[in-house]
Amino acid sequence: LVTSSGGGWVTPADHPEEAARLAPLILRDASELERRGGVAAAFSERHFSPDALGRDFERLLRSLVAESD
Repeated sequence: LVTSSGGGWVTPADHPEEAARLAPLILRDASELERRGGVAAAFSERHFSPDALGRDFERLLRSLVAESD
């Protein structure tokens, strides 16, 4: 999700030192934090809002009904 949304930073789970190295750099760049936060919020609204989930669920149900005909 983080990678596909562009709304954050990803570090390897098996290298926690990378997250520790990156954290201070991230915290110093307020404009990048704000930008990525906005990108993450927009992605979340598009994909996980009640309306978006309802549309996806309706699309799934319609496809299942169409397959059963």
